[in-house]
Amino acid sequence: MLFARSRRLSAWSSDALTGMVVAGSVFAVLLVTSADALGQRSTQGSLYSRLGIGELQSFGSSQAQALGGEGVALGSAQRAAFANPAGLGDQLLTWAGAGLRYETVSATDELDNNSKVGYGSIDHVMFSFPILSRKLGFGASFSPYSRVGYNVRVTDELPGVDGEEPTPYAIDFSGTGGLQKVDVGIGYSFGPSLSLGASVNFVFGLIDEFRLTSFDSGLFASTRISNATRVSGTSATLGVQTTARSILRDEDQLAVGAVFAFPMTLDGKKVLTIGESLDKDTLGATTDVDMDLPWRLGAGAAYSPSRKVTLMVEGRFEPWSEFGANIPLPGLEPGTDGAQDRLRLSGGVEILPAGTDLFAPYLQQIAYRVGFFTDKSYVQPLPGEDLRSYGITGGLSFPTRIPGTRIDMNLEVGRRGNTDNGLVRETYYRIGVNVNIGERWFFKRPLG
Repeated sequence: MLFARSRRLSAWSSDALTGMVVAGSVFAVLLVTSADALGQRSTQGSLYSRLGIGELQSFGSSQAQALGGEGVALGSAQRAAFANPAGLGDQLLTWAGAGLRYETVSATDELDNNSKVGYGSIDHVMFSFPILSRKLGFGASFSPYSRVGYNVRVTDELPGVDGEEPTPYAIDFSGTGGLQKVDVGIGYSFGPSLSLGASVNFVFGLIDEFRLTSFDSGLFASTRISNATRVSGTSATLGVQTTARSILRDEDQLAVGAVFAFPMTLDGKKVLTIGESLDKDTLGATTDVDMDLPWRLGAGAAYSPSRKVTLMVEGRFEPWSEFGANIPLPGLEPGTDGAQDRLRLSGGVEILPAGTDLFAPYLQQIAYRVGFFTDKSYVQPLPGEDLRSYGITGGLSFPTRIPGTRIDMNLEVGRRGNTDNGLVRETYYRIGVNVNIGERWFFKRPLG
């Protein structure tokens, strides 16, 4: 009897080890591929990504994304979710997911001049599995932390000397790159009502900024200035989720979650190069970089009156007024009031007509999602001028012939900024395609 039990345990351990090795290899390949793809993205996007460390990004799950938020209160028993490491403890299946995103940005100034750009990128890569089913789980994810992508031209002219004609010139500002984030977390479920979790967060990346000054006259030499800032840092996140059932009716459920991310220090180097036109740089200077990013608090609730409906609300607060850096950043100059506290609020509803009925018609097994959000940015484009974003989200989640696997298509329509005081108003459209694969990998094989 002991020998048979040992054989079963050995078979389980072999499968688990093999699965972990394969999953780790796949995640590593996808991570390298994603980082390379993100590094080669178009240099054009939001003009406001020039400010600070870029346009902040976040991703918790494709379900929460269509509901307008990150999904701090959503668990991972039925889906891959990474907004709250506490949810990793409630896993039955091994999850793997990846997403692609295409975005168009249309900018309008106070004179109704318009410009429009589009770009695509890899949105996220994630993997998680249960160590102990519905008890202890592990997960790792890769996603953008911030994005920099802009291209702006300013034109003017130099006054003529001794009756000569003025000399027109143009200054082109452009930037590319951003920061990426790798999260590695673990979650533990104490039962159906309480889960705790923690994750280690690695942030790294490169921000390239260029300024090209060109003249219409051959009497002046064009000048190119480049700043390359490479930084990295580590932080940690703690999470908690609690669930109450049968509150107003027999089948309902209320989940409440919260996460706290500790402050993070980014260290690195900034390299300044100056040259004429596109010639080889003639001057280079290196500066040590030290940035102090603030802590973050997120909280949310998800209420399901039945298996067919889920309502979600959540908020996020980041005290960027505590931000500090030893180098100047656009909109975050040291000693100024450019940095301000960030506040984001969101909510949404999901309807799954079939509920848990796996034999329902296909259209009833599609999940229909809609949400909204409002976001006050951490930077000010001008002193006293808040940068606000707001929009609506939606999505469809399609089941496949492979049990546990779904394809999610999400849409986000938003607007940020205004045309006051020489600023621009941006309207953007984001289309995302996400694949979530859930399979039962780690289980004991019966040996006869």
